[in-house]
Amino acid sequence: MKKSIIIAISAIGVVAIGAVIYVYLTFFNGTDFSKNIPKNSVFVMKVDLMGMGKKINLKEATESKAFRKEIMENMKSSQKDMMEKVMSNPLKSGLQLASKPTLFLFNNSKTESEPVMGFMFGISDKKNFNLFLEEIAKDATIKEPDQDGYYKANFNKNEGFVLYFNDKIGLFLIDLDNKDLALKRVRDEIVGLDKDKSILSNEEYSSLNGQSNDMMVYFNGKELANVLDLNKNNSNDQMKKTIEAYPYAMTLNFNEDAISIKSYMSKSASTDALSMLKEGGITESELKNIDPKGNPLFFMTMNIDFKKTLEIISEQSKLYQPYSSGADLFNQIDNLAAELNIPKEDILNIFKGKMSLSFSGVKQVSAIDPYTLSTINKPLPIVNAWAKLGNKEAATKILDAMVTSNSLIFEDGVYAEKTYGNSPSVFIGMKGDDLFISSDKDALINKIKGADWNALKDDFSKTTATKQPVFLYGDLRYSSYESMIKSNLSETESGSIDKFKNILSSFKSISVSGNNKEVEMIIQLSEKKTNSLQRIIELFQEAYRLTS
Repeated sequence: MKKSIIIAISAIGVVAIGAVIYVYLTFFNGTDFSKNIPKNSVFVMKVDLMGMGKKINLKEATESKAFRKEIMENMKSSQKDMMEKVMSNPLKSGLQLASKPTLFLFNNSKTESEPVMGFMFGISDKKNFNLFLEEIAKDATIKEPDQDGYYKANFNKNEGFVLYFNDKIGLFLIDLDNKDLALKRVRDEIVGLDKDKSILSNEEYSSLNGQSNDMMVYFNGKELANVLDLNKNNSNDQMKKTIEAYPYAMTLNFNEDAISIKSYMSKSASTDALSMLKEGGITESELKNIDPKGNPLFFMTMNIDFKKTLEIISEQSKLYQPYSSGADLFNQIDNLAAELNIPKEDILNIFKGKMSLSFSGVKQVSAIDPYTLSTINKPLPIVNAWAKLGNKEAATKILDAMVTSNSLIFEDGVYAEKTYGNSPSVFIGMKGDDLFISSDKDALINKIKGADWNALKDDFSKTTATKQPVFLYGDLRYSSYESMIKSNLSETESGSIDKFKNILSSFKSISVSGNNKEVEMIIQLSEKKTNSLQRIIELFQEAYRLTS
């Protein structure tokens, strides 16, 4: 079962890489078409496959056994012939291999719904491209150039899906709602677009477009909200406000030793939904509150405005009534404050906002089987959580109330879950204005009595956790989790995993960090052998070899 899953994943990966190479060879690379993208576009995507192509050994990739067998052998004979021709001489396709193709979606009219999708790419030789198109699209009807020099190609006689091309550009246009739009007029507006009407006049897009990225996706939440308003599909102001707060862009880059994915937040998002994030992360001294051993397999740290976070959760929950009970969150807090006879503000300020959560592995503990009443061993996750208290008195009253209600027990200065027959697996304790929750009672007691836990050992982890208000980190080194995985596998299954040890050992970590402006995910490789994209291709090829 596990082998079949690994084979399936490997095959999908090979197909995906092959598809990228296929598109690279047939459509993509360099000149920027942003000047032709309408300002009111809701969505724009650009891929710099020429830049990506320079990062990999394209010849080796396309001649590999994985590519030839999994991609080429599954094509129809006509597709295979066409692919061979393109790979042997890409220029014969008539495509401009120095253009950055761009996919975009916009509302063609300000008065009614006329959604249009466009795709622009470069042409180097319109006659060669005409012949190439006839070969790959047998259902295409291609008309001779009009007075403006543009060929027109329809597919399956569909007037709502048209390709225009001359000796410089190709432009696909799709009338998404089949409203019989005059696509020729749309074409003329796009190719002759004034700069002040193009998306380059959008400051956020222009700034992003000036960067060098392997892939860029731009999303205009404000324009989408306008479309919803014009189309009368949604009059909910809160929903439009939520849409505007979405990340306005994402980028993907294959760096020398890491893969980086970034999300960029708009100014409206920075002052609204993400205003719950404070400046900076936790302090150097607070690094010792994350995990007893200092080297967890996974951890996350946060520095948030707790009260603001509750307000945002409550507001967002209102969007999903009656499917969510979160909308009455503050009513529940009112009830809790009245029940405990403490001010509501004490509960709203119970946490200062700094907190962490870590996972260190799994340990075996004794437990009573409820069916046989015999003693058995069961795996228990080793988890530790910490939070900086803003109101220790309110926290103590809540915990004491849970003891009174028989949900917790309190012994030796430590709160523990109430169990029947088994040992507790959750322990809670306080030291000064620090609250700790742990599945390891001994580690918690030592902390409360004054013993320091170890600080993080990885320099990248330490630096990022103290600078960014949100940070998630996962240790991907195979040596870190090998014993934990194998403890739950048979000898045969362990041997199967060992076959992939080199692949699994190629990754060091995965992390996500962010602030009010941007969020970045980094997949870090173990060594700087080649560019990360080339390394991923090599690993897919190795996985294919091991499973074929």
